[in-house]
Amino acid sequence: MLMLNVDWYEILFQRHSFRRFQKRDLSDYEYNEMRKFSVTFKPFGEAARVRVLPGGGEAVFKGSGSVKDARAYMAFISGSQVTPLNLLRAGYSGEAAILEAVRLGLDTCWIGAHFRSGKVAEQMGLDPGVKVYGVSPLGHGQPGMKNVSGHKRLEIESLTVGTQQQELWQASALEAARLAPSDRNRQPWRFVVGADSILLRLDAAPKTRLDYWKYMDCGIVMLHLELGALRAGKRGEWQYILKGCDAARFVVL
Repeated sequence: MLMLNVDWYEILFQRHSFRRFQKRDLSDYEYNEMRKFSVTFKPFGEAARVRVLPGGGEAVFKGSGSVKDARAYMAFISGSQVTPLNLLRAGYSGEAAILEAVRLGLDTCWIGAHFRSGKVAEQMGLDPGVKVYGVSPLGHGQPGMKNVSGHKRLEIESLTVGTQQQELWQASALEAARLAPSDRNRQPWRFVVGADSILLRLDAAPKTRLDYWKYMDCGIVMLHLELGALRAGKRGEWQYILKGCDAARFVVL
């Protein structure tokens, strides 16, 4: 069974994104710890993974206008076909890497667009059978430059469907899920509480190619929900649905 780091739970409430970084390299310890994480944390085997480079970020983010002076970065990689399952895997793995980086005292920021994916593939020597779904700068943010607006979230009542009475573990899981970051902070998910489960749904069935990228946001929120359940003493597993609005169901063991 996949073992999540329980320390990540507290980070959900503390983390802020940074887009401006100090001009300094990662320490050997920081880089080695993140590299070790990238090698060992593979909840989906080789189907999705994280890669870390200690340099090259300036070229990857060049011209983006959003990230400045980041040298090290992480890339979140999955299969070459943009499918709901590959997007879920990339979101889940990428968010885990970001939480681990923050646990180590590093600053990060989810970037799903406006980076040079070709440069990432070149620097990391990626083969054509994979795709870079997102990246994150990795370093030490400029003091006073954290993004505080990103923590504004809808209340859980606005995101939960139905009137099923929540168990303690479900309330904990949903509060952790509410804090999950998403593209433009749109929170494109809804939750249906069952007797021993929580169903994760999209806010609307995908209609365009762009809509399918909501599944990467769902991968992020899946990790948060799982951490919240773990905090309350419950382990579970995800059952993929990927049909209509329904993405996956978390069922306690």
